Amino acid sequence: ELHVLPYCLTDARKTVVINIMYDPFASSTYEYSPDYESFYSFENNHDYICGEIGAISEKREVSAVSLDHVIEIENLAPPDFLSIDTEGSEYDVLLGSEETIKSNVVALVLETQFSPVFKEQKLFGEISKLLHEWGFYFVNLEVHPGASPFRGSIGTRAEGFQLTGDALFIRRIDNLRTISDPVKRRIMLNKLAFISFIYNQCEYGQQCLIE
Repeated sequence: ELHVLPYCLTDARKTVVINIMYDPFASSTYEYSPDYESFYSFENNHDYICGEIGAISEKREVSAVSLDHVIEIENLAPPDFLSIDTEGSEYDVLLGSEETIKSNVVALVLETQFSPVFKEQKLFGEISKLLHEWGFYFVNLEVHPGASPFRGSIGTRAEGFQLTGDALFIRRIDNLRTISDPVKRRIMLNKLAFISFIYNQCEYGQQCLIE
């Protein structure tokens, strides 16, 4: 089943401001940092410049909720896997999903930044620390195209700085041992094994199956 739900997610039920950017796919509850306005990456045969795509076209006040609240009021089965890409507010979404993550989620993939591209955002280290405390391993990173603060001529361009990427986290087996219901524990281990095999973590998947 596919459920499309019209909610803005954050850490709690409250009013937030969404910044509608010049590139609407970059819209966020956070604003771009002026320190990164000159940075650009080369994508789809054109220069993608932070100061241009992050220019705010409109500000909208919206009512936001936590994922935990959405699952409760919509009476949905909690997810086994979370994929989060919310342009700088991933940490906030995690905080609002604590109950769901601790009780049911076995793996997550989320976009994360290594430098403060957005004002006052949480970076990779803080996200990794939080998920470690919640019983997850950081596994690997699919890096995004690099970005450079200076736009050189075509023949002088290189890799750029690594600002962002998609991070994979999976549940620790020892954390699942704390689940008292043996049936639920076995089901979660099987799901964790399945996801491990999909992400080419075959040894970990085998360990889940023999646990």
